[in-house]
Order: sequence, then C-alpha cells, then structure tokens
Amino acid sequence: RDEAHQHVTMLEARVADLQAETSRKEGEFAAKLREITAASEHQQAAMLQKHMWELTEAHTRKVEELEAELRQKAQTIALLQAQKADAVKAEAAASAKVKQAKESAAGEFRAQLAALYKYVDELNAFRDSIQGELIAMTNDMFNETVQTKMVRMMRDREIGAIRKAKAEMRAEVDAAEARAKDAEEGAEAAREQCEHALRIKDLESAGAIKHYKDKWRAEFDKRKKLHNMVLDLKGSIRVLCRVRPLLEKERFNLETGPDGQPVQPVKCTTEELIKVTSDKGDKEFEFDRVFASSEGQETVFDEVCALVTSVLDGYNVCIMAYGQTGSGKTHTMEGPDSDPGVNSRALQELFRLAEERGDEWEYRFSASVLEIYNEQIYDLLAGGRDQDAEKLDVKQGPDGMYVPGLRVEEVAALSDVAAVIHKGKQNRSTFATNMNEHSSRSHLVLSVYTVATARMGGAVMRGKLHLIDLAGSERIGRTGAQGDRLKEAQAINTSLSSLGDVIAAIGNKAKHVPFRNSKLTYLLQPCLGGDAKTLMFVNVAPTREYAGESLCSLRFAAKVNACEINKQGGAKPAAGK
Repeated sequence: RDEAHQHVTMLEARVADLQAETSRKEGEFAAKLREITAASEHQQAAMLQKHMWELTEAHTRKVEELEAELRQKAQTIALLQAQKADAVKAEAAASAKVKQAKESAAGEFRAQLAALYKYVDELNAFRDSIQGELIAMTNDMFNETVQTKMVRMMRDREIGAIRKAKAEMRAEVDAAEARAKDAEEGAEAAREQCEHALRIKDLESAGAIKHYKDKWRAEFDKRKKLHNMVLDLKGSIRVLCRVRPLLEKERFNLETGPDGQPVQPVKCTTEELIKVTSDKGDKEFEFDRVFASSEGQETVFDEVCALVTSVLDGYNVCIMAYGQTGSGKTHTMEGPDSDPGVNSRALQELFRLAEERGDEWEYRFSASVLEIYNEQIYDLLAGGRDQDAEKLDVKQGPDGMYVPGLRVEEVAALSDVAAVIHKGKQNRSTFATNMNEHSSRSHLVLSVYTVATARMGGAVMRGKLHLIDLAGSERIGRTGAQGDRLKEAQAINTSLSSLGDVIAAIGNKAKHVPFRNSKLTYLLQPCLGGDAKTLMFVNVAPTREYAGESLCSLRFAAKVNACEINKQGGAKPAAGK
C-alpha cells in the first residue's frame, strides 16, 4: 500500500511536469505563429508545414512515452495487487497459526494449573496428617518433672562412664610409652646390626662384582675367539657365486636342445659347484657357496650375516661384488627398496646387534662413500667428480689405510646411512656401453666405521665394514667403448688386474705384495691381512651370449678362492681348493 501511494505521488508530480512542459510548448508555438505571420505566404506555408511535422513527431514520441509509462505503471499495479493478495493470505495463515498456538498454550496452561491444584490438595492433606501425629505425640509425652529426673539420671551415668574411660586411657598411654621406649632401644640395636651386616655385604658385593666382571670379560673374549675361529674355518677370503635370473627378453632367445628343452649354458649342479657350457666345451668351478637364479636376497644374506658380528667385535670386514656389466652386482649389493640387497640388510643387522649389546657396550658409527674412477678417488658426499677440491689419495695411518680429506658423517640409525647412500649414488659415474645401458664405470666403496666402548672397564674396539660394488669387468672388445669410455674400461681392467695380482701374490706367499699398484688394492690392504675378513660375490649372467665373460669372471674368482689370509698379513693356500 505504501509503495502504491508513492507511485501515485510520483504520477502527480509527473502530471505537473507535463503541464509545465505544455505551457512551455504553447509559448513556443505562439512565438512560431508570430514568426509565421510576419513572413510571406510561401514562407509561412513552408514554416507551417515544417512546424506541423515537428509537432506531429514530438506528439508521437510523447504519446509513445506515455503509453510505455502507462504500461509500466499497469504492470506495477498488477504486481502490487498480487503482492497484496499474497500478504492477505499470509496474514490469514499467520492469524490461524496464532489462534491455534493460543488455544494450545491455553490447554497446556489449564492442564498444568489442574495438576498444581491437585498437588496443593495433596500437600494440605499431608499437613493435616502431620498435625494429628504431633498432637498425639504431645499427649503421650511425660510431664516436665519426670523428664527432668530422667535427664539428670542419664547425665550422671554418662559422667561416670567418661571418668572410667579416662582412667583406662591414661593406663593405656603409660603402657604405650613404655612399649615405645623399649621399641626405640630395640630399633637402635637393630640399626647397628643392619649397618654391620651392610658393611659385610658391601665387601662381599665388591668381590662378587669383580668376579662376575672378570667372568663376563672372559666369556666375551671366548665367544669372540670362537666366532673368529668359525669364520677362519670357512676361510678368511670366501667366494660366493650367484647366477642372476633370465631377463624377459632373454627367455625368447634361448637355444633348444634335441629334446626341445631350453639349453642352459650356466648350471648350478650343487650348492658348491657351477658348470659353464661354451663353444670350447664345459668348465666346472667350485666355490664356498653357489646361489642359483631362483634363490633370493634373504638366502644370499644368510651367508653374509656372520661377518656383521665380526665388525662389532673389532675386525675389518670387506664385502665386494665382482662380475661383468649386467651380471647382477648392483642388485646383489643394493637391490630395490622392495627387496633390499646385502648393503641394507648388513647395516640393519649391524644396528640390531649394537642395540642388543647396548647394556655392555656403547657404539658410535660413522660412514663415508667414495668412488675410484680412472684411478682417481672422488668423495661422493662432497659432489663426486664435479667437486672443486684437492686431490684425494690413500695414506697409511695408525688405524690402517685411510683417505685424508674424505668426508665422514656420523650416523645413528639405518635411516641416516640410507640418506648417505642416496646422496653418494646421485654422484656416481654411470654411462651406456654395448654390455649395459647403465654400466657402472667406477668402483663404489661404502665404508662404515664402528667404535665400541665397554661400559665396564672402558675397553675400546674399532671395526670397519667396506661394502664395494666393483666396476663392470668385461673385455674391451665387447664393450664397444671409444674415447673417454675406452680410457675408463682400460682403467677398470687395470684396477681389477691389480686385485688379481695381489691375490696371486698372497696365494704364492710372495715377499712383496703389490698393494700400491692400484688405489683399490691399496685401500683394501687392511682387509687382506691379519684377522680381516673378506667376502667376494662373483656374479655371472645365465645366457650363452655372455658365456665368455662369465668364464673370465669365474676363473678370476677361482684364483681368489684358492688362498686364505694368515694372522701375519700373508696367506696360505686353502686346502682342497
């Protein structure tokens, strides 16, 4: 309704404006008329005709505007009427709801009022019953004189009982004081006896602690000696052979025999024998253990596990993988995350044993990662071959061979070592050859150093674990190497040949062992003498295509397997090999 009133007011204002406009137009028309009157007849006719056209057009426009405005107003009025009807309906609905709510509230109030009246009636009835009981109780009570006599009698009886209890309590207090004095004298005597007994026990315990400490040390030395004897019986330089599984593309290219079955050029005849069939015939080799292609990483590590204990016992241990490119060296040492190789499993066992011995020994660990590329040593934790640092070399130190300037990082858990390994692997030198798309062109050496301090006595043991993934050992003619790749292959073969020369000199008990002929053998010198333990994996491919390279690897491994280290740093031939 208010909006309609506003529209009416606006329309009235609009009419007033139109009236003023009409007056103005009439004035203009009178002026035009006077102008026409003053002109000639021809001019008057032309001006009159022009003016008539202008008036007609203006009138037409005005009419159209008014019609449009009227239509708009009609729509507004219709909308207001519809809104009014909706408002009336909403008002009626609201009135009905209010009425219904009032009736409902009135009904509830009447019900509550009736309940309240009923509760008041119940309270009145209860009050009347209480009043009757009080009147009856008053009538039954004794008179005042009788009540006074009874109160005095009860008071006298209570006073007598209190006096008797006071006398009994005094007697009990005196007895308790006497007992406390006796107990104090007894406690003093017992304290003196306990102190005397404790002094005797302290003297006995000191002797027992020294006895058990000496006994523990003797048992520890005995276990360490027995463990070392077991490894010595197995051979201080042990060689394990592993045959990698066939690749998917190799399964389709296998040769078949007369019986239609695939020919296997590499066969594991027993757990210690392997036979290779080539164009020159069959050749059989014997090693400490031969792993068939079907045996997994866990089985392989079972043969290595005992060496981890030797590291914590203070020995130098070296585990290396040897073989041609693509024979499975890196898989054996590193393996995928879902099925880790020797490196991860050995380090996990190392930390597990250290935690197990934590009550007797305190262990500290550190690690380094280096590569030997083209007979040059590069620190992979400092950027590898891209680093701008001084030249690294192997030196003789009080604790064996070491590399001055090599970054050694403290590690406290397997995750810390994994981070060190990942950082080092990013900087390793790998390039493609005819033998493998990602051939390792350097020797990767992961070293873990342990320092154990006895919690009783403070004795110190130092151990060292080298985990080495050697560069691919293949003949230069098969690699297709040229330029820098050719120089790499020559350096690799020279380094591996030097390793073979060192092993041969040790096996022949030569007076001079050429450790200095390569950086690799010079670095491994502590692992090839004294109480050191060395284990070599020789990895071979299972196909005829690589039979020649497999034979070369197996011959080299057989030479290593034919000698063992003695305690003076030399070696003696292994019996029966």
